[in-house]
Amino acid sequence: MTTIRKEQPGDEEQIRLVNTRAFGQSVEAGIEEMRRAAQPFVIVLGHPTYYPRFGFVPASRYEITSEYEGVPDEAFIILVLDESALAGVAGTAKYRPEFAEAV
Repeated sequence: MTTIRKEQPGDEEQIRLVNTRAFGQSVEAGIEEMRRAAQPFVIVLGHPTYYPRFGFVPASRYEITSEYEGVPDEAFIILVLDESALAGVAGTAKYRPEFAEAV
C-alpha cells in the first residue's frame, strides 16, 4: 500500500538524501561483487565528487585513458582492487558496444 501526502517544504532534500543513500548502497554492493569475482579494477565514467568516497581516483594515475575524446580526467576514474594486476598495464579502456549506443 502506498501512502500519498501533500508535499511539504524541504521534501526535495529528504528525497535526494534517501536516493543518494540507496544509490551508495548499490555502488558498494557492486564493488563487493567485483571483489568476489576477483576483478582487478572497476572503471567508471562518473561524477568526480561522488565516486572518490568509494576509493575511485583518476584513471590517468595508472596511464589509462577513455576511448571517448573530451572526457574530463576527474570524471574518468578507477578503483583498483588488485594493484599487482595493473603492474605494467597502460592504454585506452574500451567500453562494451551497449554503452556507446546509450551515449
